Amino acid sequence: MARLGMDVDAVERIGHGLQTDADALTALTSKIDATVRRLVGVWDGRDSTEFVGTWWPQHKSSLQQVQDQIRGLGQSALNNASDQRGASDSTGASPGVGGAGATVSAAAGATAAAAAGTNSPSAPPSAAAVVNGPQHVSGASIVAHARAEVGTSRPATGADTPGECIVSAQRWVKAAGGSFVGANGVVRDYVQSGAVQVQLTDVRPGDVLQYTSLKTPDAWVDGVHTVVVGAVHPNGMLDVIQSNAPAGSGKVTEVSQWTPKPPAGFETRAWRFGQP
Repeated sequence: MARLGMDVDAVERIGHGLQTDADALTALTSKIDATVRRLVGVWDGRDSTEFVGTWWPQHKSSLQQVQDQIRGLGQSALNNASDQRGASDSTGASPGVGGAGATVSAAAGATAAAAAGTNSPSAPPSAAAVVNGPQHVSGASIVAHARAEVGTSRPATGADTPGECIVSAQRWVKAAGGSFVGANGVVRDYVQSGAVQVQLTDVRPGDVLQYTSLKTPDAWVDGVHTVVVGAVHPNGMLDVIQSNAPAGSGKVTEVSQWTPKPPAGFETRAWRFGQP
């Protein structure tokens, strides 16, 4: 007979275990990095230069992505265990009773989807599954801070400048009281922030939509774009707030009756930080 619900203690142990494994991988990557860097003192030539300057950085980046994804998966488990404890405390039910098992499965699937580079979580969220993101930030507040900047402009002359689309989205999430790290990688920034990936059909105001390269999901390449959902219409169309469109303008605008149209070779991912 299938077991319903969640063994909160076991899920917490798994969550902590995954984060410990991520820390161990981080330490191993640092050790390998130090070893590789010692090669330049004992190995000269083109092969050495390519090994140290090209081959290793590529594999180091891949290892760092895996670390982040494992750590994010562990955090998703801990977040869901914490939510279940809170729900059990408020209802008086046992943590192992009920349908909360679907919540951790969907959240874990969302993080796993980030690792796999897929658009949809492997366990698609439903109305009873991942309803909220892990942060206590209001989606309505994110929208309000974004709309407050509509019509304004900021410099957008390169990565991390305030007029860039994703930097603006980070600013709006933070202004609403949330956490949205930046400058680590397109997908990695969301995973490290603990955001939950949701299906495009389930988006709501305050969610962040991200055009992401199918080939290199973490890369900042031409075609990457970020918007914040301002409203969802009954016909499925969206109102979105965005910055730096067209590129280089640094201007914040709101577009009505919008639908994602990523460039060829890109997909649209939807990320949720907190509450409605």
